[in-house]
Amino acid sequence: MMNGSFKGLLFREYVLSRKATVSNLIMSALFNTILVMAAASLRFGNLAAVLEDALKNDNMVLFALHSYGLFCCSVIGMNSCDATTNEVKNKAWLMFRKSSPISPVRLSLAKTAYAVMTLALSAVCSFVFLLIINAISGSVISREDLNLIPLFLLMVQLMALCMNIGQELLKSRDNGSMAGMGILAAILIPVITNLKKKLPPAEPGKINLAPALTLLDGKAPLLWCGVLVILVVQTVVMALIYKRRDK
Repeated sequence: MMNGSFKGLLFREYVLSRKATVSNLIMSALFNTILVMAAASLRFGNLAAVLEDALKNDNMVLFALHSYGLFCCSVIGMNSCDATTNEVKNKAWLMFRKSSPISPVRLSLAKTAYAVMTLALSAVCSFVFLLIINAISGSVISREDLNLIPLFLLMVQLMALCMNIGQELLKSRDNGSMAGMGILAAILIPVITNLKKKLPPAEPGKINLAPALTLLDGKAPLLWCGVLVILVVQTVVMALIYKRRDK
């Protein structure tokens, strides 16, 4: 570890985030199991007997099931942020980082590499979830479904980046997280406002998601590029923050 072993640095990220990793996996599995059971009931069980056909096939219901499940899977990709949180809380890790000969760039690359691993795990879990819930719903995975995977990974990774920056700069878990969420809101609010202007008005009392999903059509490569850009930005920004702090 002291000679800058990259495997050792990856293991350090894992040690700092392993509790969050396990809890996120368990919570994601439990919550997605509930969603799968709801989808099964919607087609075969009590919900199918109670609800009208129009509501059972409503795109808002299906979109909600997919979105909640994919968000739970995507949260697994925030484990790099949990590693930062625990490092900020535990001053011994900060002292180790300052006293070790490992360069800030190497530390930042290790954090990014770990983030890539957790994002890959999130993507696999998301795809498996879509396979299961679509099979139960009697449908096949559509392009709209697949577009949602990089969309949620992009949002969660952007959230992790903002929280990483906030916690490292303020040296506080709570204040840093709040600052990170403020940065995220400042980024997303103008984007959401601009997208909303492009959507046609819905009928009173109804929510039409088709136009919103149409905007994502063919944008999957762009969304994956967005995830890559965030990872590159994280690598550069965290290296600069480590260099500044460890002076």
